[in-house]
Amino acid sequence: RRKLENRISILEKELKEMVEDRKIQRQRRIKNEIPVVALVGYTNSGKSTLMNTILECSKIQDEDKKVYVEDMLFATLETTTRQIILEDNKKFLLTDTVGFVSRLPHQLVKAFRSTLEEITEADLILHVIDISNKNFERQLKTTEQVLKEIGVSDIPIIHVYNKIDVNNTLTVGEGVFISAKYKTNIDILINKIREVLFSDYRTVKMLIPYSQGSIYSVLKEHAYIKEEEYTDKGIEIIVELNSILYEKYKHLLK
Repeated sequence: RRKLENRISILEKELKEMVEDRKIQRQRRIKNEIPVVALVGYTNSGKSTLMNTILECSKIQDEDKKVYVEDMLFATLETTTRQIILEDNKKFLLTDTVGFVSRLPHQLVKAFRSTLEEITEADLILHVIDISNKNFERQLKTTEQVLKEIGVSDIPIIHVYNKIDVNNTLTVGEGVFISAKYKTNIDILINKIREVLFSDYRTVKMLIPYSQGSIYSVLKEHAYIKEEEYTDKGIEIIVELNSILYEKYKHLLK
């Protein structure tokens, strides 16, 4: 019992420190205007495995960026965030939150809830559900209830039914059925994420004068240039970009 109390005390301290760290991180993300996707779900639902699988879809891959995966309680104590850059240069931040658990010790309930504040800042939530678990429907409802209690009401949610490699007999509702371990249907999930996060993107034609080459550099980094041609007047491009960049550079429309 004493060991358990010591463990709880350590967890409470770590959770408090992480709450403060995340406040600073959230301020930076808002400033950078990069959309945030939060992974939520019960412990062992496969959130960290899914995060690593999505990381492999990123243009920039680094083994050091992969997250710790372990089949145990509180294996993911920290809220881990990684930047994902898709092939068409669309970017988002993917956050792996601490896993939900049943019968959480009452001393940890408040601290645990505070770690979920990260979710309320997200632009999209991926609710990962382990359909190989016989209690997955109860876990799904419990998770949704907690999300409601912390104020998540107007954030889009995609239900991600994981581990179809173990149980492929269920069709329980709308969502995406995947195997994070074997990368099954990950492309479908990525496309769903695109639809939600980048609905404001549009494709336009622009003429960038050579004297404003810095604009080309900005678009090269933060938008997706589909075609480009060097002409006497400047660089003609066909570019897919978000509403912020469009408003900023619409004077260059051709």
